[in-house]
Amino acid sequence: MSSSDTISVLGKICLIPYSNSGSSISVGSIEWKELVRAAHAHSVIPMLYDGLKGLSAQHEVPYEFMEYLKVESKKIFVKNLRVRSELIALSELLSNNDIDHVFYKGVVVVEMFYQRSGLREFNDNDILIKYDDLPRIRALFQDRGYEPITPLNEIGEKKILKFEKELSLVKRKDGKILHEADVHWMLLRPSFGMPIAYDELRPDMIEMKVGSTDVNTVTAECSFVILCIHHGVNEGWSKIKYLLDIHMAVEHISASGGWKDVKACAERLGVLRVVHASLLIAKRYLDTAIPEEIMSEALSDRSAQEICDAHTFVKDESHWGELKRKITLRNRGSKLGLVFHHLLELASPNYADQEFVRLPNPGKMFWLYYLIKPIRILSKGENRNKFN
Repeated sequence: MSSSDTISVLGKICLIPYSNSGSSISVGSIEWKELVRAAHAHSVIPMLYDGLKGLSAQHEVPYEFMEYLKVESKKIFVKNLRVRSELIALSELLSNNDIDHVFYKGVVVVEMFYQRSGLREFNDNDILIKYDDLPRIRALFQDRGYEPITPLNEIGEKKILKFEKELSLVKRKDGKILHEADVHWMLLRPSFGMPIAYDELRPDMIEMKVGSTDVNTVTAECSFVILCIHHGVNEGWSKIKYLLDIHMAVEHISASGGWKDVKACAERLGVLRVVHASLLIAKRYLDTAIPEEIMSEALSDRSAQEICDAHTFVKDESHWGELKRKITLRNRGSKLGLVFHHLLELASPNYADQEFVRLPNPGKMFWLYYLIKPIRILSKGENRNKFN
């Protein structure tokens, strides 16, 4: 069984509790070690365990694998509860201080689209804010024990954040990361040339219950579009977990009849091609049931079809690969402008450069990072070639 086939089977097993496909999956050709390894890499251990329990041929699954998955699933379930509890606390913190914000991905997606909320693994809380509110949020989070995952002084941080879309904050306990929060002011990096920011999501903002708390988020239709943006543009659909999200969202939207709102949101944000590609890739690997009219529109988007045909689960992290993906996915605005933004970002220091070499005074010596950056990029390329 090829790697791609293993991942596809993995995804279909994960969907067994949500469908009647348990009897149609043959386990005879499954390499169990490879399947579990893939489940770890794609962050779907609990969903695999739950799916295997619903398999009609469950007795053919080796006992030791089921026991291992059971133990790991319990650990992840406990972590999920911790992240969910922290989201509620952060929601109350931001609301009590009158800070505009919405939560998206992670906990919110699970609450919206998954009937079995403890199974979808997530690690952090994603929050979209207004950039001008970042200093206040930093102060509030600092009082709660959070700090930037990559510390940098004020001068260096301002220069770096100009080319970023988020600030990653962590809360540690006994030297280990207890909580992570990604504070975003844009959904896409500036190099994409389409800064989708807080105000652009205003038409879709709602409150939803997480436990007994009202949490600011966006509609299910807008959440689906955001998933397509993150999973496609930012991550290249590199994990089956991302396609499972797309699959579950599609089922929810089809049941609620929300496709008109999906299209309106995607067109307003200029990401309709990203949505088309996401649908086609989910159909390819998970046989996602997509309404005929929506599928017809996706198939008529030749670029989206090309993206689907060329897709693999190995994300091309080279600068050329990233630029090519952005150019293909973008269906609004100047592609020449996108290239310019990408090259500008490529030439500008970022957190990775600061991690590569920690200067004693990164504020006054920040200019040295312009020299360090090409060295880091070349070093990264050499290291990648060692494994090719």
